[in-house]
Amino acid sequence: MMATRNLQLGRVSCVALKSLGMICAEDEIGVGTAHDGIIVLPEDAPVGQPAAEYYHLDSDWLIDIDITANRADALSHYGVARDLYAWLTQNGYKTSLHRPNCDAFVVDNHDLPIEVTIDNP
Repeated sequence: MMATRNLQLGRVSCVALKSLGMICAEDEIGVGTAHDGIIVLPEDAPVGQPAAEYYHLDSDWLIDIDITANRADALSHYGVARDLYAWLTQNGYKTSLHRPNCDAFVVDNHDLPIEVTIDNP
């Protein structure tokens, strides 16, 4: 999980020179996990535009979930979505929950033998 950082980029003085920019790796500004180089923006990138806006991360969320043994219902994506939906609506967020359409799911092979051996009857 990426830690939340309050990173303010701006004009600074460095060794008596004014710096009008910042060199950042992906992980330093939260747009990726790479730290092996700098991000080079294209020439037409708007100067002064927030990185979250430029990368369209206005509503990007990372949810870290710990499932306890008594919550088998939360071991699926839909189970987690139901819990998250319940929390969001309980806390006043306007949202909706949609069950995925599984009509196109087809099982082609129903002949799946399973061999069971009982060692201690």
